[in-house]
Amino acid sequence: MNANRKLAEISPLTFGRISRILFGITTFIVIAILEPDVLGNVGILILVGLGVSFVIGGLFAIPGCEITAIPNLFLPKSMRFHFP
Repeated sequence: MNANRKLAEISPLTFGRISRILFGITTFIVIAILEPDVLGNVGILILVGLGVSFVIGGLFAIPGCEITAIPNLFLPKSMRFHFP
């Protein structure tokens, strides 16, 4: 690997992609187990957003944290942002 290559340009490993997808699916299972009465509407929205971002980040190999996965899906690669 070239030492000058930026971290954001390195393709995610298969293990990382699969684990993100599994975490997203697990988040949806947690929502189903805990039910709306326990989580409330805000809790459900937060967990759904987190689950969707995990799945999107894993499926589309979007590097970075899950907070940026959904916005980066709609941005061209040259304009994507990441948190260090």
